[in-house]
Amino acid sequence: MVCWDRILSADEVAQICAAGEDGIALGAIPEPSSALLTLLAGTFLLIRRRK
Repeated sequence: MVCWDRILSADEVAQICAAGEDGIALGAIPEPSSALLTLLAGTFLLIRRRK
């Protein structure tokens, strides 16, 4: 699994997609980390509580 410690630019994402179309393995596509998923879930719960 490949992880980045920053947000990818639109150009970087386009390069990754183009590599896949050219037959190059797409193993370089990042998966969300568990910390990010926890943060998103917590944010969702806070928003839902306020309604």
